[in-house]
Amino acid sequence: MKKVILCLLLALVFLTGCTESKEVLKKSSIPKFSVTEDSTEVTIYFDVKNIIATIKPESIRGMNLNNSMQVAKVVDKALALKIPTITYPAGNMGDSQDCNREIDFSLFSLQQSMVNNPFTFVQTRVFGGSVEGAVQSVKNAEKVGIRVDVWSIGNEPDLYHKAHAPEWTPEYYNKVFREQVMAMRAYKPDIKVAGPMVSQPKDDWILSFIKENGDIVDVLAWHWYPTSGDASDELALATAPDIVNQIRRYRKWLKDPDTNPKGYKRDIKLALTEYAIHWNTPNKRHLADMVGAMWLAEVLGYLAREGIDYSHYFCFGEYGGHSLFEPGNFAPRPSYWVFNFYANYIATNMIDVASSDSKVKVFGFKDNDVYYFIIVNQSQKNIKKLTLNPLNLEKKLSKLEGKILTGELKGPKITEIGSNIDANVLLEVPPYSVAALKVE
Repeated sequence: MKKVILCLLLALVFLTGCTESKEVLKKSSIPKFSVTEDSTEVTIYFDVKNIIATIKPESIRGMNLNNSMQVAKVVDKALALKIPTITYPAGNMGDSQDCNREIDFSLFSLQQSMVNNPFTFVQTRVFGGSVEGAVQSVKNAEKVGIRVDVWSIGNEPDLYHKAHAPEWTPEYYNKVFREQVMAMRAYKPDIKVAGPMVSQPKDDWILSFIKENGDIVDVLAWHWYPTSGDASDELALATAPDIVNQIRRYRKWLKDPDTNPKGYKRDIKLALTEYAIHWNTPNKRHLADMVGAMWLAEVLGYLAREGIDYSHYFCFGEYGGHSLFEPGNFAPRPSYWVFNFYANYIATNMIDVASSDSKVKVFGFKDNDVYYFIIVNQSQKNIKKLTLNPLNLEKKLSKLEGKILTGELKGPKITEIGSNIDANVLLEVPPYSVAALKVE
């Protein structure tokens, strides 16, 4: 391990990474190169002057949060994540019971305060709810004084039919959405609303919703769970780039008069209001291990690069497999550390970078002459020896600090690093790891 860390220190003079993406390479100043798969010798190409995105914190560090999650037990850990946006209540709870009573909002206000009162989505009840109930939710929120920036109309209406309710088609949800929104705005004209929060990126639901409600929706929102928890590590990890096409497709549809005839001129935001590597809550496989952490680190990089307006990970805590913490002892899982890295080892500007090996994903950021980057080695067996090939790096870097996350049998292991830099030869990244680094 000492050798690994030493090599890490030596190489970071030049590393200022970003993502491996065919789309980025088409637009970048990096020369074409051949891509290998799981080799030990890897080249990182990067251009420190080619900024490819401006980072919005709401794009990458949002959370699902509700009253059952014991934020008070992990306040310091929560604050370290610098959570910029939340959605309440997590999961289908808001459609199975009333979560918007005054007493519920009073409790939720405490949760909000413990994470510094961030930009907040709150769900109205649709399945089992009513138009009057939606309006009452707005009144209750005002009376208690909780922060609500966007009202989400229902949760996963594409699954309501499983509760013996076949009437819940896209068209029926569109009708209910409009009825609730019109009534809520009759009471409070300036409220913002989101829909349809489908359980997966289902294009038939999304297209129907945009066509019918593009004139009144403020945030187009959906959920994404690419596996059921039983996929192989390799197949699960391979789903991470899928989010890119989702964002680009929906953004295009919103601006197309054919798909959004009522609202193509409006500024409609995008929100991934639930996501995780799989949906099977009782099964913590991949949610609580390094596979989930590596998947998450890559997905967050794409969310940042594509500039989605909001994303909310499922979830902050207390949902069995879906949690940043282990039930009972609240020990941080690897996924917690990935969010910690994205809170403390990124900057405003994202830099153009590409990797010569498909198993190494690199995301990089800069502010002035300070560079931050996230490195993901998705190889299960190979230490990656990275040769760095910079473009437009004019000043010599001399100091670094950072952390490396690896999986251990008894939980995640964090190795801290820090050193002056006096060479620029090689970086070694352990198998199944995520590294977060700052170089000055």
